[in-house]
Amino acid sequence: MNKSAGYTLFSLASPKKTIPLTGKTHTADEAGAENMEFQVKCKCGSPISIREEDVFSEIRCPFCGKSYLLSELDEELYQLYYSRRKAEFEISNQSIKKYSGAGGKVVIPNDVFFVSDRAFARNGSVENVVCQSLKNIGNEAFANCTGLKEIVFADGLESIGASAFGGCRSIGKVNLPASVTLVDEEAFVNCKGITEVTFARGSKATIGKSAFEGCEKIAEIKLRDGMRVGERAFADCENLDKVVIDGVVSLKDGAFADCGRLTVYVTCKKGLVAPKWFNAKAFGKHTKIVWNYKEA
Repeated sequence: MNKSAGYTLFSLASPKKTIPLTGKTHTADEAGAENMEFQVKCKCGSPISIREEDVFSEIRCPFCGKSYLLSELDEELYQLYYSRRKAEFEISNQSIKKYSGAGGKVVIPNDVFFVSDRAFARNGSVENVVCQSLKNIGNEAFANCTGLKEIVFADGLESIGASAFGGCRSIGKVNLPASVTLVDEEAFVNCKGITEVTFARGSKATIGKSAFEGCEKIAEIKLRDGMRVGERAFADCENLDKVVIDGVVSLKDGAFADCGRLTVYVTCKKGLVAPKWFNAKAFGKHTKIVWNYKEA
């Protein structure tokens, strides 16, 4: 096995074949060869095995337990992979303008902070997207990416643009960090595969008009204190049967229109009348409201 000062690279497809990447023999093609796994040395001195798809993610050492980026452990190898990845993206001012890669799992480099309008739109080959350092996702950025199954949002994301993921029918779960302040109108409209939407504790996000309209498989949602929910934000979510309102939430008329199975559980006490912030017009006339709800 060929070893360098910092790592060993070998092919998973051909386990006995090694590809030395030492000194000036490094090339972007070698570093980006398909089905590659390689080893880098942790700062504790232990070897860490990682795959090509993980080079822009945090790498956890199984020995000392600490996590690092590849750039912290081997800057040269990181730059080789990054130069190869840059060929997949048109990048300007820390923003992805267009994607032309092969699809599959797409890891957005950690020095890119924005995805421009329609950068990935209608790309049916993209299946997984890892957003490590993104702050803003533009309008229709991933619209109608029908093969997209998973999106990983990292803390630090601030806004998701209008129709950003509209029509992405294969997405299963959406976990939004507390840093998100805006999910714009129709951001996930007609994402018919979504079964779960989670807003992190501390979230005060504004959910725009029709943001999750037509997401027919969502069964339960928990709204956090300070959130704002727009018109028809969760309308036509026909399997939605439980909404927990944990605190004071601003609700626009029709926010949960046409959710015929819905029961709303409010953690606040009602008193003689509902509190002024609570807008009953946000729900259909057959919606049941349970006050002073305490979760098990």
